Amino acid sequence: MSRGYVVTVLAAAASITAGVASAREPIKIGAVQSMTGSFNQVGKQAMAGARLYLQEHGDTIAGKKVEIVLKDDASLPDIGKRLAQDLIVNDKVALLLGGITPSALTIAPLTVEAKIPMIVVVSGASVTVERSPYLVRTSFTLGQSSSVMAEWATKNGAKKIVTLVNDWTPGLEAEKVFSDVAVKGGAEIVAALRAPLANPDFAPFFSVPAISSRTRFLCWCQIIRQGRL
Repeated sequence: MSRGYVVTVLAAAASITAGVASAREPIKIGAVQSMTGSFNQVGKQAMAGARLYLQEHGDTIAGKKVEIVLKDDASLPDIGKRLAQDLIVNDKVALLLGGITPSALTIAPLTVEAKIPMIVVVSGASVTVERSPYLVRTSFTLGQSSSVMAEWATKNGAKKIVTLVNDWTPGLEAEKVFSDVAVKGGAEIVAALRAPLANPDFAPFFSVPAISSRTRFLCWCQIIRQGRL
């Protein structure tokens, strides 16, 4: 993310709130991130990145101090929606930082109602930014990275591939894009396995007949689950 892009977004947010806030009041950024729960690692990384940016580039934009108001959605979308509404109504934030896909999707309608921008810093599902004209993504989509992986796999001799993803929107997107590109490259998807999001036990998925020493394997799951593979 470039400094110029961030400055533009924050300056725009400052102008939006200029009519209701004095010059001394800070630009409040409401961050709804997963600091606890299944996705706590990505939430902590996102906030560490935001704080590092302010540390390196300063916390003043358009003459106003930037203040991050952090709320922990505990990796639960219902909590995320409630916290975002509280940030908008009570904390009067100028913009939001969206986190994991489930929370970002529930918050999207609120950005339309409040006419407030949200920067998506975690969610990798392509559909997220389609839910509101006030959303912008500065990170990535799973489709982008999955297509690159599929191209690399087929160019390096993968002919039979088994995929394993968590059964939710980002995982299904990764599976579809990877499979489409891999098949076009001449490979065969011999099995498409989907693990429940809350299931830490992957052992049953490795016993399927399709997996052998001649099979390539793609796994796309929560970071917290990858250590169990």
